[in-house]
Amino acid sequence: MSHTYVYFMDKFFPLEISFGELAELYDENPMKIFELIKSLVENVLGSKVEYAKLYKTFLDLKQGIALIEYIVNFEKGSISIKVVHAENPIKAIMEYYKAER
Repeated sequence: MSHTYVYFMDKFFPLEISFGELAELYDENPMKIFELIKSLVENVLGSKVEYAKLYKTFLDLKQGIALIEYIVNFEKGSISIKVVHAENPIKAIMEYYKAER
């Protein structure tokens, strides 16, 4: 069964959102997904998010993978944050980087 996670700083944080809800928010405005995770990101970083932007999106409907990447600027720099919906989120990230090449 697939689940949704937020991945950054080499950690996965579960996110209670279905694939359908994720797709609906993405269609409406991809930044709405980031708004759902903003407080988590700030808590883990220990800093306020100054700016976030959508970087890339990867979909593999055959494997049931959705990966949405944001670049987030905060007080000490910038970081990549991924929202991953997959049965195996590590494999999904590997597929994302493979497709990027």
